[in-house]
Amino acid sequence: MPHVRSLYRWEGKIEDDAESLLILKTREDLVAALEKALLEIHPYDTPELLSLPVDHGAERYLDWVADVTGPPPNAHEDMSEA
Repeated sequence: MPHVRSLYRWEGKIEDDAESLLILKTREDLVAALEKALLEIHPYDTPELLSLPVDHGAERYLDWVADVTGPPPNAHEDMSEA
């Protein structure tokens, strides 16, 4: 979402900046890896990174998110044991 006005306190001053808000959707088990990758490439020292739980959602949509984000880590190991 472009054109977000961000007001915040940083290093003792009130800042007023134009920013863009990025919303990413993924599985809970991928959040840590996503956070690590974002922190490596983000230009801010302290970027706003929030993880919000999904209490409810359309089942077809949640199934789609699970499908497009790939199998859970180590799923290939579980399949090879079958």
